[in-house]
This record gives sequence, C-alpha cells and structure tokens, in this order.
Amino acid sequence: MIGPGPAFGSLQTIALDNDRVKVVVVPTLGARVISLSDRFAAREWLVAGEPPADASAWARHDAVFDGDVAFGWDECLPTVGPCADPLDPAAPPLRDHGDQWGRPTEVTAQGEVLVATWSGDGWPYRFIRRLRLDGPRLVAEYELENHGERELPILWSMHPLLALEPGAHVDVEGLASVRVTQAVGVPIGPVPGHVAWPETPGTDGPMIALDVVRERGAGTALKLYGGWELYGSWDSVSGEGLPGVAAVRQPDGSALELTWYAPIAPNLGLWLDDGGWPPAPATPRTQHALEPTTSPDDDVAAAIANGRALMVAPAERVAWSATFRVRAPGEPRT
Repeated sequence: MIGPGPAFGSLQTIALDNDRVKVVVVPTLGARVISLSDRFAAREWLVAGEPPADASAWARHDAVFDGDVAFGWDECLPTVGPCADPLDPAAPPLRDHGDQWGRPTEVTAQGEVLVATWSGDGWPYRFIRRLRLDGPRLVAEYELENHGERELPILWSMHPLLALEPGAHVDVEGLASVRVTQAVGVPIGPVPGHVAWPETPGTDGPMIALDVVRERGAGTALKLYGGWELYGSWDSVSGEGLPGVAAVRQPDGSALELTWYAPIAPNLGLWLDDGGWPPAPATPRTQHALEPTTSPDDDVAAAIANGRALMVAPAERVAWSATFRVRAPGEPRT
C-alpha cells in the first residue's frame, strides 16, 4: 500500500508498507528513505535524523554531506566524494555525495511501486529508482539512461546508514580482504591499502575484528571496500566469485540481509562509524552502512583514473537491482 506518511517537520512524506515492512520517503529531500522498519521485530533499521531548518540549503550545489545531514538512505551518483568535473574541467566541481540527495525530487506511485526520478545536475542523464515490497523484502530497481552525445563515466553507490547496536556483526559472503581508504582511531595500516577481513593484525600487535560493531563513543571510523578484484577472479557474465550477498545481524538475532546485482556493482563499501566521524568540533555519529557500488573509489575522478568507472554510452540504458530482507529474532531462513 502507498499513501501519505508521517510528517517530517514541515515536509510531507510518502509511505510504502505491507503487514511486515514499512518504508517512508521524503520527496523534498531527494527521495531520501528515512525509515525502513520491520513490524515483526519492532526494529528500525535506518539511522534517524532531524528535518532541516532550511530545506533549500540542502539543495545547494556546494552543500556538504556532514554529520547533521547523515541519516537515512540516499543514492550517490555520479560521484560520492566531490571532485573536479571530468567532462568539463572549467565547470564547478561535482557535488559532495552526488546530485540526488537533499533536492526536491519527482516521486510517484505506479500501482504498488514507488518511483523516484532524477535528472543530472549539468550531466545529461536520467536516473530512476523503483521501490516495491514483497513480503519481508524491499526491492530497489535502478535504471540509468544517458541522454547525451558522449559517454558518461559514472560512480554509483547505495548509501543506507544503518542503526546497529554494539556487538552487531557484519557478514559479507566470500569476502577475504578489503581496501582501506579511511581509518580513525583504529591501529590499522596501511591507509590506503589492503588488509584481511574479517580480522586483521593491528599495527600495535593484537588482532582487530573489523566485522563487529564497537561500543558507542569508541571514537573509531573505517571506510572499507570489498569487491571482485580482491577475490582473484571474476566472471563479468555470471558474476561467479562475487555473490553480491551481505547482512548485518543485531545482538538480539534480528537481521537485515542485502543482495545486489554484482555485474553492475562489483564492489561493496563498508562504512563503520562508532564516534570517529565527523571530526571535532562536530558531534560524532554512530552509523554503519552496506554500500553496493560500481567502483571501490571515493570519487568518480579516482574511478576514471583507475579504469573502474561505469561507462555509459550515448542512448544506453543500464539497469540493476538491490534487495533488503528483514528477519526477526528466531525467524528461520526460507
């Protein structure tokens, strides 16, 4: 069922729900998902936040994705980190965390599907996300079309910030090592560099469990990437060697499982923030994320330089999907 959702400050929302899962979207804030809840587990899976005092400030090209903004679930495209525009060096830099977040967005109900549609900020593309529920599953279907006359280099990352408790575990099927791009308060090295997963030797000696959520206020933050180039081989047709399967499991046994289409998004970003970001004097946050992505790079300029950007030809349409599955404590796998 799709209908009006609870007010978010002065902003209207749209709710997509069934007897198991409820999802709340804010069209004014870039079709941000501010709630993904499991009725059986009485569990909210997304980090909560406050509505902006001035929503127009979030829409600015120079808006920064800082601690006050960081909650819920957005889409990052065509970059995550800000960088020079690779199509036009004289143009303004690409926007921090991409074009979509924080901007009024067309969101429509098409039957039982909630459809968000974005256009590029200076780039000729159309990006669509379709959300639908299937029992305990939330399916996100994506479509990207190049409406221009030249190839577009794209970096896409799903950006759901999850509300996990100390002792929660992060599982990534088949993952044996990760690329570290940021480490705060964790004696790990080198940065950037590759380390073993789920445990790795610390630079001070003891083993460090990377897959366990630390105590609140631990003062740590890690940005990691896992993906096909770390497995040793990958078949771009079958996806063999990269299952595209991950999960987070709370101490009470409730779980949020994620599957995605690895041939388009052959990497997974892992954001593990237990009070290490943002830096002082801002208030530290507690948030964690599973982020399927097209490239293990923090911005599209780096993805291009490393030969890992998703290249979309003129008139080409690219489609992929990702699915969340909620699981209550003690609920059997089916």
